[in-house]
Amino acid sequence: MREVIRYGIIGCGEISEVTCRGIAASRHARIEMTMDTNPALAEDLAQRHGARATSALEEVLADKQVDAV
Repeated sequence: MREVIRYGIIGCGEISEVTCRGIAASRHARIEMTMDTNPALAEDLAQRHGARATSALEEVLADKQVDAV
């Protein structure tokens, strides 16, 4: 089992910030990628959490660096 689970966040609205804070608070999890159909929202959330951003769902689901969404 991995020591750190790498998460992909799908949808970067208000609720995602709460989710990201919870993930960031864990030493066993980190945010790897954010995704939103609005690229600006995905980029903003990614920058605040040291992650990569995309507007393509397929990219998150296919990324080998993302363990869970």
